[in-house]
Amino acid sequence: MELVEDRLEKTRINVINFDVSRLLCVFPDKVKLRHKQGVIDYATNRKFIFVKKEDYLNNCFTEYKDLYAGNIEMPIQFLYGIIPFNSFRKITKGVNLMPPRIWIGAKNTFTHCHKDKSANWTIQLKGKKRWIFFPPEDKENIYINIKYKGSEIEEVSEIDFFKKIDLDRFPLYKKANKTEIICSEGDLLYIPEGWYHAVENIEDSVMINIWQLK
Repeated sequence: MELVEDRLEKTRINVINFDVSRLLCVFPDKVKLRHKQGVIDYATNRKFIFVKKEDYLNNCFTEYKDLYAGNIEMPIQFLYGIIPFNSFRKITKGVNLMPPRIWIGAKNTFTHCHKDKSANWTIQLKGKKRWIFFPPEDKENIYINIKYKGSEIEEVSEIDFFKKIDLDRFPLYKKANKTEIICSEGDLLYIPEGWYHAVENIEDSVMINIWQLK
């Protein structure tokens, strides 16, 4: 993988013997769950559901299939037995990285289009995930709203990319430069800083992400 800082990149990395049960020893005692659907809302006062970790991890793709667990910080040591960590650090060229975070969601759970505050590395551990990307210069074309300034995610598109898009309401969208990428188990994805993305689990999914420190 030849990293280009302003370009999306995907490559393969070996995932070793991953199973959801391995998360029992590193998860918080209670897991914070988010709803998969509803209004496009990233406000700081969102309501969450808290579930004991044993209950959630045993039923995350069945009883809790309409919810997802996201942004749960993991110790860096968690990655050592799951991926060839030295190879990962070689790919990332030694840049400073934040602790890994894990995202678990059943098929059809999704996150609306937004952008992160720094460059991002993702590793698909289980299942398949569909990413919809737009470069920073498409901000106006995808109707980014900054009404959640100060929250976890500040810039969110007003468009729901998982429904038919109303071009009468969003005419500038016709100018947008959309890129779609499917990530399967073992795919390593680099997302440059400033790129907008919507994400859908097209299978039951577990993903690790690691944001780059600025």
